[in-house]
Amino acid sequence: MTEVTIRTDGSCYDNGVKDRAPMPGCAFIVTDNESGEVIYKRAFKPKSKHTPTENRCEAFAMLAAVRWLQKHKQYVATIESDSKLMVDGITGLARRKANRDIWEHLESLIPAVAKRIKEFRLIPREDNSEADKLAKQAALAIFLN
Repeated sequence: MTEVTIRTDGSCYDNGVKDRAPMPGCAFIVTDNESGEVIYKRAFKPKSKHTPTENRCEAFAMLAAVRWLQKHKQYVATIESDSKLMVDGITGLARRKANRDIWEHLESLIPAVAKRIKEFRLIPREDNSEADKLAKQAALAIFLN
């Protein structure tokens, strides 16, 4: 199996700004650990009936990464995020109170791919600049193909 690193990020412009609609965006990037080449990357606007927030976007990005791993059985992954809330929530160091709908999806998917996840790792924000850039681009986009 090929070992990869999946970096996730979420962004939400104008979150909590009076009279402004929040603009959400999410992204994840899959990199081959041996070659350093990007295998796959995705930027998207999350769809939800709930008001978007930064934390929801972080959670949607993580969910999308786990879904990708579920479909691509040839990979073993380390999943990285600069969101302490996400990493601590997954590893049991924090309670998952808000965004229960997304957490429930993650709780249902992760057991099926757990043997192919080496770890969930918290990384410094500056080490996540490429995923951050994609998430912000998605948040500002009117249309994503």
